Amino acid sequence: MRNCEADGAITVAQVSIVSLLDSGCSRSEIAERLNTSAAVVGRQISRIRQKVRSGAYDPPPLPIELATTS
Repeated sequence: MRNCEADGAITVAQVSIVSLLDSGCSRSEIAERLNTSAAVVGRQISRIRQKVRSGAYDPPPLPIELATTS
């Protein structure tokens, strides 16, 4: 069963990928941790980027961005 992305929200898997990217993991490291392939991770990252560009998803600020606003 596929996750519904009709409303533009990111899926649970995509949240995991964003979290791991934010922590500095590479695509291959993310794939290993999520027990999937680097190609699948790459496609998910591409979908996340599309959602950010369209305004459907506004990711939380990175830790470095938070540090500069304090």
